[in-house]
Amino acid sequence: MLSNGSPAPAVVAAADVARWPHPWAGDSAVSLGRWSNAIEQAEAAAATLLAKKGELSPYLPVPSFWSEQYGVRFRSVGIPALGDEAEVVESDSIARRLAVVYYRRGNMVGVLTANRTSRIAGYQRRPAAELAAGIG
Repeated sequence: MLSNGSPAPAVVAAADVARWPHPWAGDSAVSLGRWSNAIEQAEAAAATLLAKKGELSPYLPVPSFWSEQYGVRFRSVGIPALGDEAEVVESDSIARRLAVVYYRRGNMVGVLTANRTSRIAGYQRRPAAELAAGIG
């Protein structure tokens, strides 16, 4: 990125702190600081460097993360913060389980789960285009 925040032309970068424009983020650059993103970026960077002119495709990963806090494993996919509506699809305070789906203009834009690893897997398989429909 240049000092004005625009992408640097002809620069290929890959790392967990690299920032790049992503249509879901509007005018902001995105940095997804997780190890799996660094691996995906390395693959995309190699493909970019080896591509013939006109064969380039944008790097548009579906953001995701996980964290464990006080014995609760949180997982997220998409960008829940962009939602204008949230639907709690599962809530069990005794088992400390939760699944929330976030929508923007009726389209799913993100999911957050707590102790429901099996639930998030189904959302991760949804195509990026479906998530992007509510953001674009």
